[in-house]
Amino acid sequence: MVKGVQGMSGEDNFIENVLRAFKSIAREIEKGSSEYDTRYRFVKYLVEGALGHEPKHIRLEKKKADLTIVDENDFAVIKIETKRPTESIEKPQYEEQAFKYEEETTRFIGLTNFSQFKLWEIKKTGSELRLNLDFSKILEERKPIENLSSEEKSQILFLNNLTKETLFDPSKYEKFDETYARIDITKDVGFRKLLDRLNFIANNLLLGYTLRAFGEYKEGYSEYQDELKKLGEAPKNEKNNYSLAKYKQRIEEEYSKYRTFGGFYLWKSYSGKEQLSDNEVKEFFCKESIYILLNKVLFLRICEDKNFLEKNISNGGIEELREMLKKRFESGVINKELLELAFKSAKGLYAHFYETGILDWFRTGDGELNELLNRFLWILNQFDFTHVDRDILGNLYEKYLPSGERKRLGEFYTPTEVIDYILTSVGYTYSYDIETKDLLDPACGSGGFLVRASRRLISRYLMKFGKTDKKELRDPKNWKEIVNRLSSDEAEIILEAIRKHIYGLDINPFACHVAEMNVLFQVIDLYQKVKEKYPDYKLKRFKIYQTDSLELPRQKSVTDFGNHLKFLEEQEEVDAIKTKKFDFVVGNPPYVRQEEIGIEYKERTLRREYSNVFEGRADLYIFFIMRGLRWLKDKGNLSYITSNKFINANYGKKLRRFLVANVNINFIIDFGDIKIFKGARNYTCIISVSKIKKAYNTIKTILAKDEIAAIDKPLLYIYTKYRNSFYNDNYVQIFDVRQDDLSDDKWSLSSKELIKIKKKVDSVCGYKLKDLCDNFAGMRTGLNDAFIVDTNTIKTNRIEKDVYKKCLRGKDVKKYQTIFRDKYVLYTNGLDLNNYSNTKTFLSDFKSKLSSRAQFKQRADMQWYEIEQPVSSKIFEATKIITPSISDANNFTLDNDGYYCLDSCYIIVVKDKFKEKLNYHYLLGLLNSKLLEFYIKQISPFVRGRWYTYKKQYTDAFPIKLPDTSEEKKIADLIIKKVDEILEL
Repeated sequence: MVKGVQGMSGEDNFIENVLRAFKSIAREIEKGSSEYDTRYRFVKYLVEGALGHEPKHIRLEKKKADLTIVDENDFAVIKIETKRPTESIEKPQYEEQAFKYEEETTRFIGLTNFSQFKLWEIKKTGSELRLNLDFSKILEERKPIENLSSEEKSQILFLNNLTKETLFDPSKYEKFDETYARIDITKDVGFRKLLDRLNFIANNLLLGYTLRAFGEYKEGYSEYQDELKKLGEAPKNEKNNYSLAKYKQRIEEEYSKYRTFGGFYLWKSYSGKEQLSDNEVKEFFCKESIYILLNKVLFLRICEDKNFLEKNISNGGIEELREMLKKRFESGVINKELLELAFKSAKGLYAHFYETGILDWFRTGDGELNELLNRFLWILNQFDFTHVDRDILGNLYEKYLPSGERKRLGEFYTPTEVIDYILTSVGYTYSYDIETKDLLDPACGSGGFLVRASRRLISRYLMKFGKTDKKELRDPKNWKEIVNRLSSDEAEIILEAIRKHIYGLDINPFACHVAEMNVLFQVIDLYQKVKEKYPDYKLKRFKIYQTDSLELPRQKSVTDFGNHLKFLEEQEEVDAIKTKKFDFVVGNPPYVRQEEIGIEYKERTLRREYSNVFEGRADLYIFFIMRGLRWLKDKGNLSYITSNKFINANYGKKLRRFLVANVNINFIIDFGDIKIFKGARNYTCIISVSKIKKAYNTIKTILAKDEIAAIDKPLLYIYTKYRNSFYNDNYVQIFDVRQDDLSDDKWSLSSKELIKIKKKVDSVCGYKLKDLCDNFAGMRTGLNDAFIVDTNTIKTNRIEKDVYKKCLRGKDVKKYQTIFRDKYVLYTNGLDLNNYSNTKTFLSDFKSKLSSRAQFKQRADMQWYEIEQPVSSKIFEATKIITPSISDANNFTLDNDGYYCLDSCYIIVVKDKFKEKLNYHYLLGLLNSKLLEFYIKQISPFVRGRWYTYKKQYTDAFPIKLPDTSEEKKIADLIIKKVDEILEL
């Protein structure tokens, strides 16, 4: 703000600054500046200069008010319409235009041509003209301030209300009455404002605070634990037991603020982040904590506006309640205590949602937190939630916590199209009597399956009670009207059915909270209906629990839950769910790679509880499939969207055997590596099974093609083609597979015709490749940066000739040829490095990294400078056939040049006893044939872009025909001759 004149009063100073601003603007008008240019001077001299606003709070906009000034919460508080300096602002249409841009939070509307200035104050009762002056006339008359009329002074001084100092005055946060429910979120503009403000609260107000508090709480909790440890080590006897008890009491009181932080370590365990440092995960922890607070307060405000609860955190209650609390508490904790009181009141509505959990740790703060909570509540006070319904609330959650952010926080998103397809495929539709059936999602995440199942169960009752028909239900716009046809008693029956029959479990406490909130949002209209007749009705807890679904019930103590008693109290209910049987098990089980699963957990839980499908390299979803099957009732149905790798991977062998022998597989939709669902991972399939074993079961098999990714609703397309026993187009291939034809070795999901061809090939050929040849993976160095060099590196470092060898990677191997790309490997295994001083000097730069390799730490026989997983030089330097480990087609070649191959290659060497019978050129011709390319595509999983894996386990299965008859030998000779010609090119 421009400084005033020394000796003037504060009011005179302000008037002088305003007049000086308009004088500067008048000079611009005299120069003939346009409206656009003059507007910028108006901002510079008056808005920034005299009123003190910063550029970040000033918006110059097109198609809206010409000038908008926002407060520190980004609410538009001043709107000013500008006109050309030559245009009179007395025209009625200009005033109408200025008011057209009014928003719910607007306090002042201005209209100016930069000489004349009109300003209205917006009140609940309407608008009042507070300033109407022609500053050009005042400046022409050159009146000193003391000669201005009292009316002129009063009007100019009113601009004080528009200064940053006044508009940003924190005392406004004490006043809730004049700002209450100004913005209706059922309107698009109000909805967008709410989203914007929620993001502001989360990322601007609360994130910085919680990140700072994290360090303080962590240190305080550590000190608390140290004190308890000292106390535990103190000698216990009658003489000092009393003193120790008093000392413990003092510790508990002194560190009461920080004791809640113990939940952080429990959260790390549940979130699978135990291996990460506290600093690496603190932002995740703080964000989840913030979102839980936001959800609780948001739902509370909704319930207050709908009159489910007395008003405690909004107008009509907050100011009165705050005055009462001031008599009992210090000012630095008033808003915190007010919120705790409101949460306590909300327990009468839905108790579990407002219980204190491990992510509520920072609510024990004071001071800064108190101020932030006040501002948080004041901002929410602006919005009217009276008319929100389940669709608005669902949309609100999707937008203010978008899928990208949820995924970053560890919550995976399942597209609604997938959820609906799975629910329909298992028979969970309103056409069946699902009101008596139990459904479980054992990895419920944010509750997508639970929400859609709830909607279907509600729809089932709406039809059962005769309120609607299928045609009307298909139009979501009719939903609110249809629900209003229910009586209060009917609505209560539906609520209790959802609570009784729909179950969700998840290991992540944040995910469980969000799932519970989403289901609450789904039933808000039903709850409102029940309250019409039963105002004291309380909704009992939904059956959504935090637990490890894979752990079977076992005796636990409170220490297993980080001394959070709430989790122990829930254990009995969780154990009951774990022993219950369900009609439907659905979901999207977590895809956790076996490398990320702790060894102790593998042994304690997975090997012990799932020995019939356990493989050391199995990913976690394998055990979720098995657990889901155990949960099923006889004739129950399970359907998951999950990884497709179990179909062919070695680690899925036991599961495949179990499925074939014990259940009916209804269908498999294999999407391969096509990413057809936004946010979904690659290599997925949808599998559906029934807990029943019929003879001669036929599996409907759908193989998606790359082109299906271009279809807007791919699953709807598949659904329309599903009933075909055989179908093939540009998008899908559909065929039936007899379950009895599936082996536990690998599942060949192929049509009957292709299976016949494969069987015929197998029967004609007398050998498998593994019978005739040894098959090796290439070497794994453990640190390619150290061991793989080029000619320039060799020359620069004078690497000794005996050490470096020409090497190939998978991408260097093509059909019938190799491409040498100036890559050499330092093959140090078996060498005394002291005899190769230059190599030793070169590798010494990498010694720290080489010594930190896991293999080196685990193996006593390994030198720091050796390759991690070598292959014998004899194999590399012998005649051999090489293939890339992954490829889009058969790319085998012959190597007589002694290349050393990395682990992106596989090496095939004819066994000694077959070298006279099996010619390498003949074998190479077979391996590159269309027939064996067809064969591997029947048995090998594709990994990306329709590339297949050529690992030993798959190529070993190749059928090989050794020529016996004279006719067969002639054919073999022709193959050899052709291969010779190709190799000579």
